[in-house]
Amino acid sequence: MNDSEIYNLVIKLFEDYLKGTVKPKEFIERYHSIIIGEKFPWDSENPNIQTLDDFHDELSLFVENPEWRKEHTSYYGEPELRKKVENFLEFLKRIRGS
Repeated sequence: MNDSEIYNLVIKLFEDYLKGTVKPKEFIERYHSIIIGEKFPWDSENPNIQTLDDFHDELSLFVENPEWRKEHTSYYGEPELRKKVENFLEFLKRIRGS
């Protein structure tokens, strides 16, 4: 996949999550499969592609269970997840040019 195709795929996933058609756990699993997939353009010269991997790291701190979130101060729940997705979606749309 080229950079544009990856952006479009990720943006669609983000929009589906924000519309509620994809639940948090499925959203994170699908994002994970995009980032680790063999079609991910790791050889891209676009520095913004790396931000997709960085966001993947950020998603690893989402914890659905409120009790488990108490185990570490960096863990967060769905309200924070939604905000992070909204902010990153804005960034992706800017760099994609739409």
